[in-house]
Amino acid sequence: MTPSSQLREQTLSIWRAGIAAVRGDEIVRRHLHWDGDSLIIGEHAFRNVEQVVVFGAGKATMAMWRGLGQVLAQNPKCRVRGWINVPDLKESWSDEKFPMDWNFVVHRARPVGSNEPTVQAMEGTERIVEMLQSSNHNDLVIGLISGGGSALLPLPPEGVTLDDKLRTTRLLAASGCTIHEINAVRRCLSRSKAGGLARACSASRMVSLILSDVLDDSLETIASGPTDVEHPANPDLAWSVLSRIDPHRRIVPKSIWNYLAQKIQESSPNAIDPLDQRTHLQVSCSVKNVILGNNRTSVMAASQAARTMGMEVRSESHSESEGEAEAYARSLMPQLLPLFLLHGSKCWISGGETYVTLPFEEKRGIGGRNMHLALCLLKELATLDQPQMLRPFVFLSAGTDGEDGPTSAAGAWIDSELLAMYSHQPNELIRWIERCDSYHFFEQHDRLLFTGATQTNVCDLRVLCIH
Repeated sequence: MTPSSQLREQTLSIWRAGIAAVRGDEIVRRHLHWDGDSLIIGEHAFRNVEQVVVFGAGKATMAMWRGLGQVLAQNPKCRVRGWINVPDLKESWSDEKFPMDWNFVVHRARPVGSNEPTVQAMEGTERIVEMLQSSNHNDLVIGLISGGGSALLPLPPEGVTLDDKLRTTRLLAASGCTIHEINAVRRCLSRSKAGGLARACSASRMVSLILSDVLDDSLETIASGPTDVEHPANPDLAWSVLSRIDPHRRIVPKSIWNYLAQKIQESSPNAIDPLDQRTHLQVSCSVKNVILGNNRTSVMAASQAARTMGMEVRSESHSESEGEAEAYARSLMPQLLPLFLLHGSKCWISGGETYVTLPFEEKRGIGGRNMHLALCLLKELATLDQPQMLRPFVFLSAGTDGEDGPTSAAGAWIDSELLAMYSHQPNELIRWIERCDSYHFFEQHDRLLFTGATQTNVCDLRVLCIH
């Protein structure tokens, strides 16, 4: 193995350690156990558990179900029924064999690589609502929520079609809106989000196990908050977000504008009695939301792996988006360049989530925010006076869910060899950047990272190793 390939494997090993710490099945098993007929979930004890009703949606939810099912199966008295909406990952995972009398449906609600709502996902959400409505008072209802849950729990309100909602979501994403802004709109255009699933529940107790793909762990944003009863949908905020990207109301479907206008009028202090509004938001069950893991969990595990390799580590997990990927790459230079001047092996680890504002479709290539970030950082390094003087390095940026934008790649890496090819040629890199065509750039250099489904989703993880 050459020194460069050894450094690349070391970088990838550190990244994988960050992923392993937040795998859906492992992290559920770490937080749950039985104490007699009581199910212990973190700091909460649920006593006299005889029947568990499970629902869920997200990229990591299938793995979370595997971990939960293994725990529940340890108590032979426990009966289980449930329904989860997940991506179609049958190529990667086989269904776990659980007791034959369990009535459980794994509903593969969208194809891999297309994180958008589908008719199948909407039908599955309807089944989840029906199941929750039919739950018994003494049941323990457990939700399995992870990133990607918003697209897997579509249930548009009357007057809004699934296609209307899909067109609006695509517009929000292409305009560079943050996940908070996108989900603020989604929450208003759904009967399942903004606490909708909690309100549908007839049982007396519900606990939602959450793997956070949101940097500040805000419950209203993770999967658009299907069990968040503390933050009702805000139609004024949704209107404000859409007005910024469609000020003349020519792109967003008319049905969306009409529905939001109606909701704004209904929520006016003069339009509804406060007591009636509180009654509408009430839930019949006690709801607990438990965050099992997040981006910081992944960063800490990756950092520990790097220290075990004898590297000096600097790490950070951001609590909000770092902004445009290109601007973030530029801002990293004063922080990263000093690491090249120090002796010994260095490792810089960062967790977060940038965004990319796409050019017009006819000029647009394909890629994702991680590939775009790596390409922009390569451009910044190539503009240095003497880039060839930098010590050997590998920089890897990838999505923890194994998907980066509308591609099958998780991300990409750059290294000293690639930098040598483009030293003092930033204009060539700029052309790729302007087209947002990072996928094809890295494809031609064989520097794309393909992981398949990782069984988790906690934003992005970047690793820089210097020897």
